[in-house]
Amino acid sequence: MNFNVKIVKLGLFSIIPMAFLLFYLWLGLNQTPYFHSYNSDPQYIHIFSALNLSQGIFEIGNLDNPGTPLQVFEAVV
Repeated sequence: MNFNVKIVKLGLFSIIPMAFLLFYLWLGLNQTPYFHSYNSDPQYIHIFSALNLSQGIFEIGNLDNPGTPLQVFEAVV
């Protein structure tokens, strides 16, 4: 076999692994940490809103039912 043919075959064979490597690097750079997600756990909203209420700060993060009575109860406790 000719040396140039080996180089071409090696180049074609390395395209797929290089594509996976580039995709992995792109995905790693564009991925946000798990705690920056927009789907936050509602228990944290209830706890911190109750802490705000207990300190006299009336900035409640979640005003829908059944969270509001729970926040008021937690603030009293």
